[in-house]
Amino acid sequence: MLRRFIGSVIAIFSISTVLAQNEYKETNRQPALTDYIEVYQKHISAVRGGNCQMYPSCSNFGMAAYTSYNPVKATFLTADRLLRCSHDFSNYNKALTSGGTRILDFPVPNSTQEKELLRSKNNAILFSATDTSAEGKFVNFLISKRYYREALLELNRLIFYQPQRVDDTQYLNFLTCKRALNELEDAIFTYENSFPEQIKHNPEIVYELGNINFELGAFDKALLYYNDCMKSFTDSIWYEKSVLMAGLTYAKQKHWEESKSAFMSLADNSILSYSRTHCMNILQNREHISYKKPYLAGICSVVPGLGYLYAGHKHTAVSALLINGLLAYATYTNIRNENYGMAALTGVFSFSFYVANITGSVRSAKRYNSKKDYDTINKLKSFIYY
Repeated sequence: MLRRFIGSVIAIFSISTVLAQNEYKETNRQPALTDYIEVYQKHISAVRGGNCQMYPSCSNFGMAAYTSYNPVKATFLTADRLLRCSHDFSNYNKALTSGGTRILDFPVPNSTQEKELLRSKNNAILFSATDTSAEGKFVNFLISKRYYREALLELNRLIFYQPQRVDDTQYLNFLTCKRALNELEDAIFTYENSFPEQIKHNPEIVYELGNINFELGAFDKALLYYNDCMKSFTDSIWYEKSVLMAGLTYAKQKHWEESKSAFMSLADNSILSYSRTHCMNILQNREHISYKKPYLAGICSVVPGLGYLYAGHKHTAVSALLINGLLAYATYTNIRNENYGMAALTGVFSFSFYVANITGSVRSAKRYNSKKDYDTINKLKSFIYY
């Protein structure tokens, strides 16, 4: 409660500063009111210690909101965050940060930082073990130990000094090491500018390029590689792997029917039929999910907290009802006592949290739906080895 109270005071002074001074820097979208957040971070948060279970913390969330949006929208976003702080964790994605496991909640949807934190590195990285030369065995040994940086150094040494002795499969190892290290753009650049022409059409290379573009979020381009692999190598394991990855890629784009069709196209006697069966079951279960309607959440939130309740944020609903009720009562009491200065201040504060309750409910409904889709995609990924 102390965190929310302090954050609320910051919000009040921020709004007051905007109304009084109307200071706003168009060049970097950082208003003067972020100074108040900096004071809190330097002199209050530093003493209390960082224990916010959400990432970024409430003060950093507010700072990011005010530097990304206009002051009015940023104020509503920050007020909504204060209502939701440390509540209803099941509605958010989790990730391991430098401060431990945290609940991810960014003011800018699908930010680069959020995508990086959510990017899974649990999938086994494929590599070829068909190069039986001494150099090839050593590279494969390094990769098996997940020494990807060291493996890349060895590969570059081989390519530089003995390019004629480099087995084709080592080019695949180069790409998979780059993918493991998240150096995706560099992998594509090297492929396009440095790989021998005869290597570029290798089915393993084509498939791996699809995986790299998939990791980059370039889903349309990934599908081009997977489809190319399916058309050119119909009688190989790369065809079947490409079918599964095409289904997963369609799911990432939320093209659920295309995803289902891709999985169904895999033969029942396929070596990967186990993955196909489970992916089909996951997609069938998804059809029974009851998604929330954002507009209905907004309508319900006319009564503070009801929209959050509809969106599955039960504890936040209680916070919204109590805080909005207390602020409205404080404003009414100040007016009754003819304390119009404080009435104006608490009135602005009350209005901010009331509007935040409405807009926040709409975003919470969208977040609920996105979380369901995210969970479905993660379940699909758990049965696809790539």
